Amino acid sequence: MRKVSALVLILVCVFCFLSGVQAEVYTSLLPTLVNLSGWKADKAEGVDFIMPGMNMVTASRVYNKGNKELTAMVMIGSEMMIAGQTSIEMNSSTLKMNTQKINGFDVTTQLDKVNNTGSIIVYLNKTSGSGAYFIVSFTGCDDKEALEIAKKFDWNKMKKLTKAH
Repeated sequence: MRKVSALVLILVCVFCFLSGVQAEVYTSLLPTLVNLSGWKADKAEGVDFIMPGMNMVTASRVYNKGNKELTAMVMIGSEMMIAGQTSIEMNSSTLKMNTQKINGFDVTTQLDKVNNTGSIIVYLNKTSGSGAYFIVSFTGCDDKEALEIAKKFDWNKMKKLTKAH
């Protein structure tokens, strides 16, 4: 009986250890949120949200420079979290959106011209039912400046890390 109890305890410990390793996916993404020259940045943070039927992993960091603010986030999750890679081209007096290919990645840029806010979405990986994205949301700068800043991050490294999960 003692041998069975000991074996069960060992199996539970191994399961808990492996579950803990699996639950720490976001920590591998934190180093991709690099320092930006001339910008102050908070410490990168993340979360693994795992429940039956839905998994989401995020790593994010907030950057400030004067009246400008950027939030950079790597996200792995359900395809429903963000619209798929749809080619978008729109320009009005208040809103500008487009999708373009940059260094082999589909990139969607959105700018609210009235509030000088927007986002850049880089599609890193897409599989059936899930995807991985690098998202930069910005305030106080235009889409061209935000895109140049987004390019300072290593999208290929992000892709490699997100593909592993």
